[in-house]
Amino acid sequence: IKNGLANTNSEANILFTEIFDLNGTDVKITVEESDFQNTNKVHPYRVESKIASTKLQTGFKYRLILYEAGTNTVVSNTLGTAGTRLDVPVEKGKSYDWVCLSFNDTNDPGTSVTTLNTDNRDLLYAKSSTAVSIPVSTGVGQNINVPINIMLKHLLSQITVEVNSENFPGNISSLAASF
Repeated sequence: IKNGLANTNSEANILFTEIFDLNGTDVKITVEESDFQNTNKVHPYRVESKIASTKLQTGFKYRLILYEAGTNTVVSNTLGTAGTRLDVPVEKGKSYDWVCLSFNDTNDPGTSVTTLNTDNRDLLYAKSSTAVSIPVSTGVGQNINVPINIMLKHLLSQITVEVNSENFPGNISSLAASF
């Protein structure tokens, strides 16, 4: 409810809503899916944007990490740029698992495969659900193109808390929250 009227915005995906009494004042909590960095659509009572998966803009960076299938052995850790072809040399006849990371901007997510410092940035993530097999073909030096379809999804959540004390019958001197 916004300004006493039901919000009819169909883009919002409400995950949870609860209203409870706090010493005579109704408190409403609404949890919704929203774009991690989208601060220009924040309204007094809700965030109204929903993005589940993202196509990278041309020029944005991503990192593709290949592993030997079924292991944690890194075969390749390659920086790519959206809109530009990425060639990764692999061995014919082998299978690979992959992980793809992006900050959804022009910054390199970094080369570490164990630690990632997001600096409060959006993190997009995808990983293979089945191994990518590289076929064996005749001819020495013959290149084989094996495209992989990567659908990046938002991995982190941002929690925004807003307090509207307009109808509260007193003064609020301090607030504290922990998650």
